[in-house]
Amino acid sequence: DEPTNYLDRESLGALAGAIERYDGGVVMITHNNEFCSQLCPETWVMDAGHLETKGDADWMLKQDTK
Repeated sequence: DEPTNYLDRESLGALAGAIERYDGGVVMITHNNEFCSQLCPETWVMDAGHLETKGDADWMLKQDTK
């Protein structure tokens, strides 16, 4: 949950590298759009009890401006 709040750029890079090397799945909650765009190949949206794949992090950013 919010893994990037208090990390400097070097620490963010180390965390991103560790996530990229991890062989399993990761659920990430963050407001750091750059970090999310770098690591998240898809965005899942929970709406009215239904989970849907909607696109990548860039898709999600476009939704925030609507």
